[in-house]
Amino acid sequence: MPFLQSIDTVFKPLTSFRADIEGLRGIAVLAVVLYHFQLGIAPGGFVGVDIFFVLSGFLITGILYREISRDSRIYFADFWARRVRRILPAATLVLLISLAGVVALVPPLDIPRAVSDIGTAAIFMVNWQLARHAVDYLAQTDSPSVVLHYWSLAVEEQFYLFWPPVVALALVAHRFWRKIVIVRVWILATLILWGASFWVSIYLAGSNAPFAFFTTIGRTWELLTGALIVLLVPSKPLFENKWFSATLGWAGFAAVVAAILLLSSTTQYPGWPALLPTLGTAALIVTGTGAGPARLLAVFPLRFLGRVSYSWYLWHWPFTWFGSQAWPHLNLAGQLILFVGSLLAGAASYYFVENPVRYNALLLSSTRLSLAFGAMLIGLSFGAASIVWSLYANPKIVLHDGKTIPIQTVRDDLPRIYSDGCHITQHATTYEDCVYGVPSGADTVVLFGDSHAAQYFPPLESAARQLGWRLVVRTKSACPPYEATLWNFEYRRQYYECEAWRQRVMNEIARTRPTLVIAAAASDYRFVDPATGYSLEKSRAAALAAAGEQRLASDLLRGTEAVVFIRDTPIFPEAPPRCLASNPSHEEKCQWRLELILPNPRFPVAIGSLDPRVQIVDLTPDICENGICAAVQNGKVQYRDDHHLSASVAITLAPKFIEMLKHVADLPQQR
Repeated sequence: MPFLQSIDTVFKPLTSFRADIEGLRGIAVLAVVLYHFQLGIAPGGFVGVDIFFVLSGFLITGILYREISRDSRIYFADFWARRVRRILPAATLVLLISLAGVVALVPPLDIPRAVSDIGTAAIFMVNWQLARHAVDYLAQTDSPSVVLHYWSLAVEEQFYLFWPPVVALALVAHRFWRKIVIVRVWILATLILWGASFWVSIYLAGSNAPFAFFTTIGRTWELLTGALIVLLVPSKPLFENKWFSATLGWAGFAAVVAAILLLSSTTQYPGWPALLPTLGTAALIVTGTGAGPARLLAVFPLRFLGRVSYSWYLWHWPFTWFGSQAWPHLNLAGQLILFVGSLLAGAASYYFVENPVRYNALLLSSTRLSLAFGAMLIGLSFGAASIVWSLYANPKIVLHDGKTIPIQTVRDDLPRIYSDGCHITQHATTYEDCVYGVPSGADTVVLFGDSHAAQYFPPLESAARQLGWRLVVRTKSACPPYEATLWNFEYRRQYYECEAWRQRVMNEIARTRPTLVIAAAASDYRFVDPATGYSLEKSRAAALAAAGEQRLASDLLRGTEAVVFIRDTPIFPEAPPRCLASNPSHEEKCQWRLELILPNPRFPVAIGSLDPRVQIVDLTPDICENGICAAVQNGKVQYRDDHHLSASVAITLAPKFIEMLKHVADLPQQR
């Protein structure tokens, strides 16, 4: 096929075995492992995955290119059979050992989530589950997934499913329209997909960072960067200029190293910053083996790490995760032991599992057998996870009197405004009417704040119904009622959605002039540092919170007759459901002294007696009787996590809210 052969002389040197690429894989895996072990050496080590993506796109596209240039077709079954032999044996082994470790070491309460992640990892869909879970505000106190690292494997395998068919379309187009050159159609399709994916990556990095980070659509452009190297590499003479090649190579190497050392977990990623490691890797690939840092990358230690990189990548995270489960306060020496242990496990896996299966003569002789073997491995890990999940799916709390309470019942003990859609998510800025109580009531009370305000909906709604008040709910996840420039850790940026929502609510209050506004909020918000644009140190946040609360009180009093601030609730050192599940029949082990678990500072931070119409209510004595905060009170689990009241306990506070409403009704009328 002449139109392919025209660039074949350039392509061949790039796709034959290259020691520098093996070394580059070594740098990539080392960066990731250092990052996950939190040794402080590679704050941007997560970009090692970006390096892998570019290399994978380059090598896989090279395989497809060779098939088309040789036989004018793509052997789909052979392609996926190779992936089975290369990926599944080691991946399945690590999943099964992780599953056994979860059963042996993880508290029963956490087993269903961990096993669910293992099951989705087995079918290469865990990246979507991790993205969804990362933006679930109710799940943010959960520990990282036991198979967190499988997200990148899932992205690659999803790419391998759709990329060969896309390439085949170029081949079909050529066969129907002979004047169309396959490479040109291929390049056009790749550029379109690259641009779409890169745009999505930039958009999501600023609006929904977990989806940008974990999902295939936000990462495809990095794999396609490797593909474009195959398709768009300039003519060979350009790279025979050693000065040019060396300059480009060292620039690429500097970009990769800078990304590893300068980026961090606060970076909005991937988006624009991902260009640094992606283009740096691309530059290292295209400069070849003759100039620049190629010799440095080809040194034996890096090549060895690159050779075992896949297996080490699979093993390093279980060592990190289970190490933290077994030894929560592990020192640096312990971390280094786990680091070396994971490398040894990865090397053993490479020599005794990965390679023997990959080059097994029987599997190599039959594509069908390889695919059947892959189906068996996927079924084995997914089936084992399903069985374990069914055994632990409904853990229960057992109290000393023999009463049992399903854990899920406690976790689902939410105010109904969650299911109604009236407690809005972090991403939302608009809301519905959300009117409760007596909608035609003459007096209106507005519940305003974050989830620590939303937890008081049950008693307030009960009080409003009893006294004939109209209740309007204005609550939003992770968004306090006072004016502040907040940092959002999930989005890794300023929390613009909170500001827009808060302003909308304040305008509504000024327009509708309710009788009473009840405001509540958590106490541990982080603010944006105006000097850096990143998260402000917590020690400097109290003054900003106090100023915001003062402004809120003044602004609300211009639009309402009275304001009630509810002091923030204690934060339990351990979620009561978790503590109770770990101590069956011994709930006395799940209680703490009040003074040890109060937030500091505590909302409201500095609201004084500004006006007789401002009231501060502290419900803590009702939650922590006699200064003891117990997980169980009157046979009910008080908190559904470590800092939110369960709805069935909150409803018992209704008399307190009846007092609040009556107090406002008795104030001298300003209407």
